[in-house]
Amino acid sequence: MSGKKAADDDFNILDIENALLPGKIVKRYANDPKGIRYKVSGDACDYIRRIAIVGRFRGDQLFRIITVYEEK
Repeated sequence: MSGKKAADDDFNILDIENALLPGKIVKRYANDPKGIRYKVSGDACDYIRRIAIVGRFRGDQLFRIITVYEEK
């Protein structure tokens, strides 16, 4: 999945917000030397496709998105 972008799956910022804000943390990756990563799952704006968002919290409590992809 190297180099793949949210736009490749036809997702935009509204889809990502729609999935992230009410989404659920479905997986926690604790063995990352850069810090814990979280996988959040939620719905795109069309409520048909599911989006997975992987990211981590920064020191200032902002969530930094690492990758976004469609869950099949």
